[in-house]
Amino acid sequence: MRDYLKRHRLEQKLTQKQLADAAGISLPYYCLIENGKRGGHMGVETIAKLANALGENCSDLFNEERKWKEATRNGTTEITA
Repeated sequence: MRDYLKRHRLEQKLTQKQLADAAGISLPYYCLIENGKRGGHMGVETIAKLANALGENCSDLFNEERKWKEATRNGTTEITA
């Protein structure tokens, strides 16, 4: 699970649908991303759209995605700060 996306979304008090709409992506696609079922690579454009929709710094979200990829490669499900 991409906990960092869920954490940012909940901090903003957004539903998955609200965030997906704000980012211009479909709700099913966002759910796959957040739930980790859209494994592997999430495109730069999608990360940028999500960062903008969340009002977050793109580089911070890119860094969190990199940590998520490393964690999943190492077989863990959590990312450390």
